[in-house]
Amino acid sequence: ITGALHQSNTTAIFINQLREKIGVFFGTPDVTIIRNAGNARIRGIENELEFAATANLTLSTAFTFLDPKLTQDYCNEPDPANPNQQAHSNPCPAGLGGATPYTPLAPAGANLPTSPKFKGNIIARYALNPIADWEPNVQAAWVYQTQTRPALRTGDVAVIGMQPAYGLVDLSAGVEKNGMNIQFIIDNVADRRAELNRFTPCTVGVCTRSYAIPSQPRTIGIKFGQKF
Repeated sequence: ITGALHQSNTTAIFINQLREKIGVFFGTPDVTIIRNAGNARIRGIENELEFAATANLTLSTAFTFLDPKLTQDYCNEPDPANPNQQAHSNPCPAGLGGATPYTPLAPAGANLPTSPKFKGNIIARYALNPIADWEPNVQAAWVYQTQTRPALRTGDVAVIGMQPAYGLVDLSAGVEKNGMNIQFIIDNVADRRAELNRFTPCTVGVCTRSYAIPSQPRTIGIKFGQKF
């Protein structure tokens, strides 16, 4: 292997979270109640790497692997043995959720919402030989994310749907000189409609239609910058 490693940062993640909190809509979009969903834990690793493959080509990557899970069943129900505590049994005790014991609203082991198991990017940048004091360069960037659970409660996920995995590619070419930077860019080259978020505007029992916020469509333009 030739080249030089310019930077490498790695972080291990070990988080034990007590009383994971979620925002729950009740009735209308104007009423949101914060509830304790139970204990959770997050294990993972983050890494950043920059590598000079040649004198002209630089490769860099950053990624995160996560395993974020609920470690207790979520019932949203007082514990019959201790009404001041939340029940975390399976099945959940009869009460607010029904006259008979019922399946937890979110079981232990459920992935925490809005937390993809993997997200990362790769950037390749090639600096061409100078032309009349101008330093040209070209760059390609790719970002990818696995599917994401949009909500914690199983019933909400069934209505809203999972946020799909997506991958996006950006390209650019430009020149630099004396702190001046001119770039021709193409963002989202394949013009994909990646979903950045999925949600309902109020409680699922009232708002049964889900919405998605898409990524920016293919964008072609010129950027200009000046360092002083």
